[in-house]
Amino acid sequence: MKIKEIVRLREKPLKDGQKSLYLDIYVNGVRSYEFLKLYLQPETSKVAKDKNKQTLLLADAIKAKRIVEIQTGEFKALSDNKVTLLSFIGSKVERRKMRTDKYLLNVLKAYLKNKDVELSKITPKWVEHFFDYLKKSPEGLVKKVRIKSSSSRMIGERLSVALNEAVKSGLIQSNPCKFVEKIKSEEAKRAFLTQEELKRLASTPCGAFKPTANAFLFSCLTGLRYSDVKKLTWKEVSQDCKRITFVQKKTSGLEYLDLSKQASQMLKERNRMGGVVFYDLPKYLSVINSGLKRWAKAAEIDKNISFHTARHTFATMLLTLDVDLYTVSKLLGHKDIKTTQIYAKIIDKKKQDAVNKIPQLF
Repeated sequence: MKIKEIVRLREKPLKDGQKSLYLDIYVNGVRSYEFLKLYLQPETSKVAKDKNKQTLLLADAIKAKRIVEIQTGEFKALSDNKVTLLSFIGSKVERRKMRTDKYLLNVLKAYLKNKDVELSKITPKWVEHFFDYLKKSPEGLVKKVRIKSSSSRMIGERLSVALNEAVKSGLIQSNPCKFVEKIKSEEAKRAFLTQEELKRLASTPCGAFKPTANAFLFSCLTGLRYSDVKKLTWKEVSQDCKRITFVQKKTSGLEYLDLSKQASQMLKERNRMGGVVFYDLPKYLSVINSGLKRWAKAAEIDKNISFHTARHTFATMLLTLDVDLYTVSKLLGHKDIKTTQIYAKIIDKKKQDAVNKIPQLF
C-alpha cells in the first residue's frame, strides 16, 4: 500500500516557460500551499540544466525541513502564520492564471495602495468599505486600474470565492463577505441607434466592410445575437426568406422568427451557395466591433457601438413603435419578460427626456 505524502513538491508552468516550485502540504485534514519563489528554467543549455539541478536540491531541502517540522510538532499551520490578502490572491493568480483573479489583485493593490493586510484582520466592516470603494468609483482611474461599473459585482464575487478558499485552507474561521450585502449589478447602459441614426449609418459608405455591415443591419432588423447571425445557415431559412427557424446558441432554445420585408429582401439578395448565410464575416468579433466603430464615426454617430448594439436597436425600435412588451420579449427569445423590461425603461427615460424639453410657456 502506497503511503500518502504529507508534503509534495509540485511544479506550476508559467507563461514565460519557467516552472514555479511550491509545496503541497496536507496536515490534519487541512491542505495548504507554500510557494518557494524558486523557478526552473527551460533547459535550453547545459548552464540552465545545472542551475535547475541546484534549484531542485534547494527545494528538496525545504521540503525535508517541513516534513521534520511536522513530525516534531514545530510546523506552524497556515492559520498560525500571518498570511496576507495580496500574497494569498497572488498565489491564486500564479497557480491558475485566471484573468478575473489578476484583475481582483490589481484592484486590491490600488485600494490598499500596495499596503498589504493580514487575512485574519479582514472583517465584514473592511469588506463593506471595499465594496463602497468599488461602487463609488466606477469610472475612476486608479493607478491604471479602471473599475468599470459592470465589473464591481464580479470583483466582489471573486473576493468572496478567494476568502472561501482561505476558510477551507484553515487561514480564517469564516468568510466575512457572507455578512455583507452583495454588490447589485447596475442596469447596463445599453447603446442603441435611433431610426434616424440607423438610416444615416446604412447610407454611409463602408467599402470592404460591406459584408459585415450587412450582417449588422440584418441584426438590427431581426434582433439576432452575433453568435446566431454567424452560425445562421440556409437550411434554417424558409424558401421564401420570410421566416427563420433556429436554435439560440445562448439559451439552446428553438426559435421561430418571422422577418420584416426589408430583412427578407436582404436574404434574397445574398448568394445561397454554401451552407452559412453570412459566410464572409471576419473571424474575430473584436475586428468586427472595431470596424463598426469606424463606420459609426464616419456616419457622425457619437455612440460606442458594438455588434450587440444591433439587438438593442431592434428592441428599442419596436417599443418606440408601440409594440407590446410581451411580443418584443418573444421576438428576442427572452425566457423571462423581466429581461425585456430593461428596454422598456430605456424608452420611458427617452419619453421623460422629451417631456423635459418643453419650455416654460407661461
